[in-house]
Amino acid sequence: MTARNSGKLTPAVTEWSDGSYRWLYELDMYHNPSMLYIWFKYLPLVFLALCVLALLTGEIPVFLPLLVMVIFLLLLVIGYYVVAFFRHGVAYHPFYMDEQYLSVNVGDPKQIRHTFVTGRNGNYMVVAFSGITSLRTYRKWDLIDMNAGTKFQVYVRPEDYDFVLQYILEHVPERTRAKYEKRK
Repeated sequence: MTARNSGKLTPAVTEWSDGSYRWLYELDMYHNPSMLYIWFKYLPLVFLALCVLALLTGEIPVFLPLLVMVIFLLLLVIGYYVVAFFRHGVAYHPFYMDEQYLSVNVGDPKQIRHTFVTGRNGNYMVVAFSGITSLRTYRKWDLIDMNAGTKFQVYVRPEDYDFVLQYILEHVPERTRAKYEKRK
């Protein structure tokens, strides 16, 4: 059963009759580098693994891990901008949240708008508020970055940011909220 739209709550967040909230965030891939930043955070781990491999085998020249990292970095950046080009510079992220869960559609970009409008479940990545262990905010990128055993990012427009952040903080475990307040 599909819930009917009961009205706008904020400029982009809509409250549905079943008590859930939905919004569609259009990420400008050329001007908001948050997706690249998330990927870059893992580069030191890749570099460390390559260095350990080079030291353990002894046959790999020490400069090779650095060369592989540079190539990896170039391919990552080029790949990101190729994807951005084919998506016309926009990544659509429809979000859904209720009292227990937060989810984002990670399906086919052509179907995302349809899924958001009809309310039908698509290929959603779901996280329970009770499982969120850490939370960071990056207002300049319209991003709320969470850890719930896996990384989970929520994008929200600046005018809706405070509402969504407050809602998330009200539903995460107390220890997560305390860690966030301490970091602020």
